[in-house]
Amino acid sequence: MGARGAITSQDVKRHYDRWSLPFRLFWGEHLHQGLFLTGGEGPRQAQIQLLEFCCGLVEIRRSSLVLDVGCGYGGNAIHMVQKFDCRVEGLTISPKQGQIAVNRARRARVADRIAIHVCDAESAAFRGEYDLIWMMESSEHLHDKRGCIQKAARRLRPGGWLLVAAWAGSMSEPLVQEIAARAVCPGFQTVEEYEAQMLGSGLRIATARDLSKGIMPTWDICQRRVGWVGPLWRALPPRMRDYVGAIPLLIAALRSGLMSYIILVGQKPACENQ
Repeated sequence: MGARGAITSQDVKRHYDRWSLPFRLFWGEHLHQGLFLTGGEGPRQAQIQLLEFCCGLVEIRRSSLVLDVGCGYGGNAIHMVQKFDCRVEGLTISPKQGQIAVNRARRARVADRIAIHVCDAESAAFRGEYDLIWMMESSEHLHDKRGCIQKAARRLRPGGWLLVAAWAGSMSEPLVQEIAARAVCPGFQTVEEYEAQMLGSGLRIATARDLSKGIMPTWDICQRRVGWVGPLWRALPPRMRDYVGAIPLLIAALRSGLMSYIILVGQKPACENQ
């Protein structure tokens, strides 16, 4: 990894390739938070609940074409295809993730409705016209978040949706800066910055939700699991230990309100003159 504050796309690629197996052991098929609604859910159920919650904020039909920016192992893409019979194009910067996603789509017998592309979302051209562009916990790794949101807005069909699920926080805070560096993120943004970028791209804000409280147990569970295998973590290379060290910092930032987990949904006007 480069110096603090100088995260590159190659750093992000190496990070997800390096953590491919540990992430699957910790997170399973869905590489994102869990939404704990009752407190009695297991981590896997909570992840599905977050996915279902987000799907309920947009409109997905059989005819829909979805672009999943940062598709991970393809868990969300497979879920959407199985539930809505839509089509999904997934982008991942990690060749290891991409191959896992392709294999999983084949095993689930939905490979004919899912296309996985290994590329850098910032430099890739979004060539289709999409009904939904899905950015779940991927925008944090982008350098030019404004530019990517503008590109997404241009590629939406009239009436289409852009969903962003992201960690939000001000980079003026030293703790937030430290978490970004450890989590291999060029930087975080505030919810107000995300909203301004969506509005500036011609989208209306359809939904803005803070789910920090509901996802908090995800990180308490991670912290406990790290404790269970403590000696193994201490044997990891320094860069990987650095990442694990972000967990207690993130918990502290969530509890203090310095960071939050947000869901923002923007919608493109159905008519150009709206």
